[in-house]
Amino acid sequence: MKKYPRLTVALIVLAVGVLLVALYFRDPHQKGLYPPCPFYFLTGLYCPGCGSMRAMHELLHGHPLAALRLNPLLFLLGPFVLAAIVYQGWRDLFRPAWKPLEISNRLSWFLVAVILVYWVIRNLPWSPFTLLAPH
Repeated sequence: MKKYPRLTVALIVLAVGVLLVALYFRDPHQKGLYPPCPFYFLTGLYCPGCGSMRAMHELLHGHPLAALRLNPLLFLLGPFVLAAIVYQGWRDLFRPAWKPLEISNRLSWFLVAVILVYWVIRNLPWSPFTLLAPH
């Protein structure tokens, strides 16, 4: 990324933009448009990302509650991930003197634990955990 940071960031922004436009116009609720989740296909269980594509589609159409129902973890952590990506891209393009974004080991392990707990409880067949499954 150091040799051509502006070109790299521009290509990433272009690729993400194309994917978001495709996701806006091609509804992932319809069967056959997108590949199924490999983990769900093989096990019948939801992974932490299951429902994310449909949630992004709902967010792009201005339906945050529908997105929340499809994948609460994406809905809650997504803004922080997006902010980190934007910060890093902005730093690479315009402010190389800015300190790189660093995440402590403690926070990293905490996030891993949150994702693993979410992965387990969204597959429990009892209420209220069934609310975490993508509907």
